[in-house]
Amino acid sequence: MNLDKKALPSCTRNINLRFHNKNFCKTLPGTRDIELAGNCLSLTSAVSSLGHQNRTISIFKIDCEGCEYFVLPELAKLVEEKKLSVQQIQVEIHGTRFLRIRRLFQTLRSAGFAVFHKERNHDGCDGYKCVEFSLLSLSFAKAEFIHSHCGT
Repeated sequence: MNLDKKALPSCTRNINLRFHNKNFCKTLPGTRDIELAGNCLSLTSAVSSLGHQNRTISIFKIDCEGCEYFVLPELAKLVEEKKLSVQQIQVEIHGTRFLRIRRLFQTLRSAGFAVFHKERNHDGCDGYKCVEFSLLSLSFAKAEFIHSHCGT
């Protein structure tokens, strides 16, 4: 199914809501994007081609059947380098390799994200191999808290 062509609800017409159906691939240092199936990009290339450099992404949702292990560290690097701002990440983590998962969350934590919700995917991944996580940018949360409680 080509989700780029799927219509969004009419209530979203007047808000800045975009869906980008991209295939991500791992880019090795010193190389260009690996072309797979004609539409495979690194996250950095996707951000550039969409014109999202130095922009704020409200919600970054990704469910890519395992690519989160190389896409999210790339996202963390873009955030740390101030090339992109992301307020919230929603991701389905695939697999049960503890050290790999821990390393991913350490990377996200170092970039200023904290988990605020998790839920096991009961229907897919044999009922236990996938977990949905929601993470929040701590700097965004702090700014919103100050704005809502201090009126600034």
